[in-house]
This record gives sequence, C-alpha cells and structure tokens, in this order.
Amino acid sequence: MVQMFNLSIDDPLVHLKRLKQAGLSEAIAEIEVEETEKVIQAINQYAQQDLHNKDLSTKSDVLAVQNNVLLVQKDIALIRAELSLKIEQSRNQMLVWMFGMLSLFAGFIFTVLAKGFHWL
Repeated sequence: MVQMFNLSIDDPLVHLKRLKQAGLSEAIAEIEVEETEKVIQAINQYAQQDLHNKDLSTKSDVLAVQNNVLLVQKDIALIRAELSLKIEQSRNQMLVWMFGMLSLFAGFIFTVLAKGFHWL
C-alpha cells in the first residue's frame, strides 16, 4: 500500500501571527507565509510524482520471478545429473585404463622373470 505524502502548515494565520510577533512587518510576514506555502506545495507535488513513478511489483511480477526461480532450479538439477553421469563415465574409463596399465605392468614383470629364470 502506497502512503501519500502531504506536508502543510497547520494554520497559516497562526504562522503569520508568529512572524509579526517576531518583528516582521505584516507585508513581509504575508509574503513569507505565501512563499512557504508555495514551497510546501512544490514539495508535495514532487513527492506525489515520485510515488507514481516508482516501479512497484505486482502479484504477477512476483509470480513471474518465482517461475523463473523454479526454471533455474530445474536447470541446476539437470546440470547436476549430467555432471554426475560424466563423473561416473570418467571413473569407469579411469578404472579401465588402470586395469590395462596393471595388466601391462604384470606382463612386463612376468616377461622379466621368465627371461631371468629361463622359463621362456
């Protein structure tokens, strides 16, 4: 809910009376009260324009943002699943590579031993 901004002199006559009591002539006091009211009106007008120019979120804006958040969460879940699959594939490839290297090393050791003990 937007609150309206409204500034005013409570009673211009009381303000005028106080200015005269402070030593200002009646003409100067009247001009002062009039100019003060003009300034206050300008401030009120500016404040109302500012309130109307603000970007306010509507319920549909909030729902659109919530939908976007849900889409991003789904994208993140999809990326996580793809990443888990890639990690699993890399792990399997690494195990195959390690098994191949172990077999090659075992074959090399067997060949060295076989040559050393004249098994071949």
